[in-house]
Amino acid sequence: MEATMEDDDSTDVSQWVDDGDSIHNSTTVATASTQSGILTQTFEPLINSSSNDELLRYTQFTILSLITTVGFVSNVLVLLLFYKKPTLRTFSNRFVLNLSISHFWQCVLILPTTVLSIAADRWIMNEIACYISGFLYTTLNITSVLSLLLIALDRNCAVNSPLHYSMTITKNALGF
Repeated sequence: MEATMEDDDSTDVSQWVDDGDSIHNSTTVATASTQSGILTQTFEPLINSSSNDELLRYTQFTILSLITTVGFVSNVLVLLLFYKKPTLRTFSNRFVLNLSISHFWQCVLILPTTVLSIAADRWIMNEIACYISGFLYTTLNITSVLSLLLIALDRNCAVNSPLHYSMTITKNALGF
């Protein structure tokens, strides 16, 4: 941690004190030692910032748990809608279904391990699970981005050439 005495505000209550061996204030100790003619300086915080780290970790855990729960429930509802309502199974909505499936698997496979690792403050799985998780994370995110791209292209064709849309966007033309 780098700190200099010039960084302190002159109106700050904590002033630097020189006790001969070190210079310190209420939050930092600066020591200088000379071993073998080499001058080394160290700055050590006197106040442990673990309470801030704990608060950050708790906040991350809470938000990611909420995202995981809401994402899982909402994607299950979308999948149920596609299952129960055949009228939603249009060609254009297949891209939305693909996006929902991708997000569903992210909520099932990726986010729980992330949430648990944040809670434990370390990776709790083994090395192979780390590689699998990274592969799935990358693959599912690429799938989501490509699904969004296809949705945007489909909607662009539908808006910009509505009369030709049904002739140009067909299952055979797109390979479905």
